[in-house]
Amino acid sequence: MRVLVTNVFGDLNKGDKALVETLVNVLLEQGATEISLVAIYNESLHNLRGVENIHKPLHRLSMPKKVLIFLYPFILFFGVLNIKFKHGFRWLISTRQLKLIEAYRNADLVLSCPGGFLEDSNKSYYLNLYQLVLAILNKNKIIVAPQSIGPIKSKLGRTLLGWVLKNCEKVFVRETFSENFLLQVIKVDRKKVLLSTDMAFYMKGVDYSQEKNKSIMYSTVVNWNFPESDDKDLAMKEYISALVDVYNHINKKYNKKIVILNQVETDLPLAYKIQELLPSIVSVDKKSYSPEQMISMISKTEFFLGTRFHSCIFSMMSNVPFMAISYLPKTKGILDWMGLSNYNVDIYNIDEGYLKESVDSIIGNQEYHRKLIGDQVEMLKRNDTFSSIIHNYING
Repeated sequence: MRVLVTNVFGDLNKGDKALVETLVNVLLEQGATEISLVAIYNESLHNLRGVENIHKPLHRLSMPKKVLIFLYPFILFFGVLNIKFKHGFRWLISTRQLKLIEAYRNADLVLSCPGGFLEDSNKSYYLNLYQLVLAILNKNKIIVAPQSIGPIKSKLGRTLLGWVLKNCEKVFVRETFSENFLLQVIKVDRKKVLLSTDMAFYMKGVDYSQEKNKSIMYSTVVNWNFPESDDKDLAMKEYISALVDVYNHINKKYNKKIVILNQVETDLPLAYKIQELLPSIVSVDKKSYSPEQMISMISKTEFFLGTRFHSCIFSMMSNVPFMAISYLPKTKGILDWMGLSNYNVDIYNIDEGYLKESVDSIIGNQEYHRKLIGDQVEMLKRNDTFSSIIHNYING
């Protein structure tokens, strides 16, 4: 079976890279014979076993952004013409874009990659939906792999999402916020919506360390735009202040240096700003590690503080206790489902006292928290409904 995976972000975000790697492995295990990707950033994805072709999205062109924004409506319309009519409009788009259209035509199944891109905090939401619109117009069978969906503020955004998901075979979500959002707000058919595990939990070939480095603590930050805040600058200042406070607390009480890891390169400016505020305590590791390397590094420590959620999943996979700072509902939703809601604070309302008390409680009772987290991770893995259903589609 030929499978086309759309909406792949790529290797700039290590969490997204972990998701696509795991998805490809699952597809191969279930019998897929030819896998192609539609990926924004694809530099290291060419090494993925089983991937035949990697295409850029139709709208990704090498030209100034201001020009692209003007051309987007024409580019997207030309794509629709070419997906609907095999002949007559090929001259409107490039050879590279035609290859992408052919990939849709040749696919037996289209999968929307796991992730959290179906929310409208930025306008790329509509371009992400467009990749699925092409599959609908081509009458492909479509499955949405486990992801977080929402929040979506605009009426147009909700209407388009409802139409797209109505035309999908199955929609897998990785937490209950998304499940409730689709059922209660978007009104997706109950039979289509299935709860399944975040696919990063199924990474293989990871080297876990039993020896602990008690002198450092790893952390991740997010250079967030605070779309829910009326005063975005103030919200960022409060987030930085909370991080500085808890980093100081951990250093003074536990004599640990803080190392901020580079999960997403766009977070580095914020990491360096925090380093300037705490030069003797905080350092920034700007190296681009693979997800497996990040897991191995985190496994060598006693505690992890993460804002990027997949870094918290990496911590859970290495059985290292953590605290998460949630900037989208996916973090709280997954932790609530796992029974780990106490391991989370909201980025819009960080209670610094509660955060420091939680850190003290976790570091002071590590074995208890290791066992609790380990048990809940195993529980979550048993809720993998995606693999069995995708097996039926590939082999049915």
